Amino acid sequence: MKTKPKRKAPPHNRRATGRFRKGNPIGKATRFPPGVSGNPGGRPKLKVVSEAARALLASTVPGDKYGRTFAEAIVLALGLQAVEGNISAASELTDRAEGRARQAMDIQQTDPLLDLICELKAQSKLCGPVEGDERE
Repeated sequence: MKTKPKRKAPPHNRRATGRFRKGNPIGKATRFPPGVSGNPGGRPKLKVVSEAARALLASTVPGDKYGRTFAEAIVLALGLQAVEGNISAASELTDRAEGRARQAMDIQQTDPLLDLICELKAQSKLCGPVEGDERE
């Protein structure tokens, strides 16, 4: 019959679960003091690729006789495609110029618990009076 191997005793600064004991001094010198952030600058607002894309769009197209920027050339190309009947190009142009159109949403109340609450609380601000309720 095999016996289970005995577990080694945890180090003096750890509990049997492996976690450090309360008041453990290990690592205390490298911890951030209370009220001091580990990331004072915060997350950067722009990514490297975004900055590079903005710089490219603002630069002029090499060899363009009109001196257009890449952004102007892209808009012109989209506009020409839209005129030729490319719906996705037209949609992209209008979305960028005017913002995306709002989409209507049809929301129907189908929560049985909310229906029950509305029946029990006929004068609730959320539900309003229940049909057939004669109280006013």
